[in-house]
Amino acid sequence: IQFGSPDNSSLIKKAGEAPSTPAGKRTGFRSLGEGIKYQVIAAEAVEYWGEELQNKHPDLFKFHRSEWKKFPDGTDNIKLGGYHPNEIRGRHVIFLASFHSNDATLSQLYVCIALLESLVKSLTLVLPFYPVGTMERVVVEG
Repeated sequence: IQFGSPDNSSLIKKAGEAPSTPAGKRTGFRSLGEGIKYQVIAAEAVEYWGEELQNKHPDLFKFHRSEWKKFPDGTDNIKLGGYHPNEIRGRHVIFLASFHSNDATLSQLYVCIALLESLVKSLTLVLPFYPVGTMERVVVEG
C-alpha cells in the first residue's frame, strides 16, 4: 500500500485544536459546531458516499480519493489519499467499506491496518452490509 493523494489539498485544523468532549456527553460523530473535521477514506465501490458527505457537510467531512489498482500478477496496488500532505495522522478518520467480495474484503482489511499504523486519533469503520452475516438458514447439511 502506498500513501499518497492525487490532489494536494490544503491542511486543515490540527486535531489538538479541537475541543474536548465534556464528561457524560455521547461520543461518536460530534455536532457540526464542535470544530472536528473527519477525514474520509472510502473503498472504490462506495467512493460516491465519501464525495456526498463532503459535498453536503464540507465543514465536517473531508474526502480523500484513493487509487484501487492491481499489479499484473493480481496483487493489490492501493494508493491511499490524504497522505501528501499528511492529513491522516492524529485525526479522526472514517473508512467507508464494502465487503462485496472476498478480494475486496481482504484489500480493505489491508487498508484498515495501514490506517491504524498511521497513528490516527480514531478510526470509524462504516460497513453497511456484511455479506457473510446474512446466512439465516441451513440449505445443505454439512
